Amino acid sequence: MRAINTYQSGYWRFRNYQADFLPQLSLRATIPEYSNSIRRIINDQGQDIFVNQNQSVMDARLQLQQKVPFTGGDLSINSQIDRVDRFGDQQATNYSLIPFSINYFQNSLFYNPYKWQREIEPLRYEESKRNIIENMEDISLTTCRLYFGLLKSTGNLGYF
Repeated sequence: MRAINTYQSGYWRFRNYQADFLPQLSLRATIPEYSNSIRRIINDQGQDIFVNQNQSVMDARLQLQQKVPFTGGDLSINSQIDRVDRFGDQQATNYSLIPFSINYFQNSLFYNPYKWQREIEPLRYEESKRNIIENMEDISLTTCRLYFGLLKSTGNLGYF
């Protein structure tokens, strides 16, 4: 069982590695967030003004992200909408919409974290496949030795 569990661990590690390079779709949203507070704002003359804010904020963001294994970066396509409702004396509803944006993120120009993963993870999976075969052969050999040792000892005792 230990040999099988070790193999399955290696198998699922490899499947997880492969799944990391599939496109990922995510939706992030803030359900209405209500705020009633007094905020300090500095005006153009450098004076502090305290303003009462009574508002509700909602936003949603849809993102399609793909890792780029050759460069080590992330490419994403985003869409975002925001809604702010102000309450009180000056009631208003404002919207902000970004229908489509393309982003590319790269940690460093000279560092690719996916490069070694591409080389190491298939080797780890092959190693786990070889280990399960080797462990099963060891189990078979040990079982045969124990069986024939038992057979030999029972023959020496005169049970046959």
